Formats: sequence, structure tokens, C-alpha cells
Amino acid sequence: MSKLSCVLIGDASLTIGCGTLWREAGHVIRAVVSQDQAVRDWAQAEGLAVLSTPEALHGLAGETRFDWLLSVAYLALLPEDVLRLAGKGAVNFHDGPLPGYAGLNTPVWAKLAGETEHAITWHRMDAGIDTGAVLLDRRFDIRPEDTAQRLNTKAYAAGLETFPELIERLARGEGDGVPQPEGTRRLCRRDDRPAAGGCLDLAQGQDAVIRLVRGLDFGEYWNPL
Repeated sequence: MSKLSCVLIGDASLTIGCGTLWREAGHVIRAVVSQDQAVRDWAQAEGLAVLSTPEALHGLAGETRFDWLLSVAYLALLPEDVLRLAGKGAVNFHDGPLPGYAGLNTPVWAKLAGETEHAITWHRMDAGIDTGAVLLDRRFDIRPEDTAQRLNTKAYAAGLETFPELIERLARGEGDGVPQPEGTRRLCRRDDRPAAGGCLDLAQGQDAVIRLVRGLDFGEYWNPL
């Protein structure tokens, strides 16, 4: 298997976890792009180049080439000209099954919809929003007692657990992926909100009310909805 290089983009603990696994597998990180202080501190402590914006990669690319752009917990759409900087392609971690739940905050929307199963997906990036070919996915249960915080934790854990397999596939040259399956595509947008602003409607019944409360429970973390 070949030694690979990447640029890592992300703003969460999962970014650090995947970056650590990438280097432990013997591969190289050319730069880390993040505005999250914990990610930046980690990268600087590891002696890695740190950039604040994806656009800054244009200045780096001329002198430092890289194989893969890895977007791990980065919640903005990357410009096509940035995606094209990677020699082999760009890969994104998505916290939902595709094409059923594209976009943002998908574990929450799956919970509110009464789904009993969810997934994470590693997919190639193209000009669309979570429309690229699937490289790897992992499904997990949504239990009645699961909150938004718990589902996000499950998604991050599944992402970290599957990342070594993704690394192996990329190193074997298996980075093309397969087209997303046919099916209904739902795009969860940043400004989407629950019906009635999340106000409880007791007429909906006990199960629906409890599902809404748990689906909007992010614990000590910020609630994006």
C-alpha cells in the first residue's frame, strides 16, 4: 500500500481523532485547516502547518502537493477550486445515511422523524451537497431513549471506528466509491427548524412529545436548532 498525503479540514474532536489515526497508519498531513482552537492547538503541537480558511490552501498548493483533502466535521460547503487542489480527490465525513439524510444536523431530523436506524457515510466530494460517491458507511440504531447529544456521540464513534478501514481503502487505490443508491433525498438545511419552533403540542400524543424533547436535547452543548 502506498504512503499518502492529505490536507485535513475540520472543527471538532473527530478531526483530531481521524488525523491521529491517519498519521499512525504511516501517512502524512500536509496542513490542517480549522478555526477551532482545540484542533489548531493539536496541529501546532504536532508540528503541522495550520491554516484558518480553505481558500488559504491556494497559497500552499503550489509548494506542497497532497493526495487527499479530508473534510472531517467541517460544516460549510467547500468551493470547487479548493476541491480540485487534491491530487486524488476529496472525502467528507457525513453524519447521516445518503441519499436519505443529506445536509446538517441529520441525527436530530432522523430522531424527530421517528426513524429507528441512522448511519454515517464517508463519501467523495463534488459540487453538490453530500451528493458524491459513497466510499464507506456504518449503520446504528436510534433507540427511544436516545437524545440528540447521544446520537451525535454515536455518529462520531462510528466515524472514528470506520476511519481505519477508509484509510486502508484509499491506500489500496480504492478511492472511487460507488454511486449513491436510488431513493428519496432529503436535504436538511442550516436554517431548518422543527414545526412551531419546537413548541410542545400535547395533542400529538406522549410518544411524539417525548421524541421532540429528546431530539432537541444536546446536553451541555450548543443547540443549532
